[in-house]
Amino acid sequence: MGQGVHSGDDTGFTLLETVIALTVLAVGIVGVVSVFASSFKLTVDNTARSRGTAAASEFVESIRAKPYASVMPDSTTTTTVVTKGGITYRLAGGVTAPAATPDMKQVTVTVSWTDGSGTHQMAQQSYLYPTPASTTTSISGGSAPAAPTSLIATVPTGAQGTTAVDLTWTPPSDPTGITGWVIARSGDNWLTSQIVATTNTPTSYAFRATQLSAGTTYQFRVASASASGLLSAWAPAATATTSAGAAGAPCNVQSATFSPAPVARSLPEPSPLTTAPWLTVETTGSCAGLHAIYHPSPTDTRTVFLVNTTGGTWQAQLLEAPAASWSLGDHEVQVLDQLENPVATAWLRVCEAGSSSC
Repeated sequence: MGQGVHSGDDTGFTLLETVIALTVLAVGIVGVVSVFASSFKLTVDNTARSRGTAAASEFVESIRAKPYASVMPDSTTTTTVVTKGGITYRLAGGVTAPAATPDMKQVTVTVSWTDGSGTHQMAQQSYLYPTPASTTTSISGGSAPAAPTSLIATVPTGAQGTTAVDLTWTPPSDPTGITGWVIARSGDNWLTSQIVATTNTPTSYAFRATQLSAGTTYQFRVASASASGLLSAWAPAATATTSAGAAGAPCNVQSATFSPAPVARSLPEPSPLTTAPWLTVETTGSCAGLHAIYHPSPTDTRTVFLVNTTGGTWQAQLLEAPAASWSLGDHEVQVLDQLENPVATAWLRVCEAGSSSC
């Protein structure tokens, strides 16, 4: 029988070559999978935080929707539990009246939740001011006025642009019932916000926001107000960044104090504070994004954002959700700016309820 003839270059892959090729392919697949896994986790975390922000906004807006005179500051905390996207959010908040501005009512809510990446917490604050005609005790009914549109934020030229932003807007086509405007401001994309003005000039569609920090981005919004204290929906927000200005005007803290102090904790465990103390920071220079980090216990770290209430005064209240278990003694509270630079240290003494030190 004849024998087959084989060419000398009739070759294939060796076992070693095959193993190397499969190894390289496996490494590439693992890298791609890890990238997708990280992206998916980041998306889930951001979605959970967005839902928490929405829950806090709903809490705040439910209070803001009430007539000013019917919102009564007190020391109690309202706790609500909501479920969004399969995650349970615990909201704790209430209404207080800062001593420095008795006509202002502060709405504060803290949201906490736990997901696959751990436990998270965020806070949101807003302020209520009386509208021009809401100082009487009787509040009439009626419908909210129509909302303004086309809010524009412009930075003035020259030195004024370091501390001010000019706002203009278009009134609604039906101005029935409008007695003025309410202007709100935020420096952190509405994580916290404050009312900076209420006007009684319904035919004026411009406002200059002042006492701002240089080189800082702010968000603004405007709503129509009626004589009965009702507000329209907010116009779409406008954003502006103040001019950087000259160097040499850093954020300087004059004082950082708590009131009341010392403060007692309650028993049994967990041991929350019997009164939520206010942290007040007095500053000069260009300060922005001030926040405080504190530790109720060695294993519990929390953050609260301060709000620039007037001039160089920044305030925040230590509202706790979930309830913290405070240890006795002096607690160091570090105040940082928006770049995470420490600018001050405050001390909060926690004592046992009924003890002589309290």
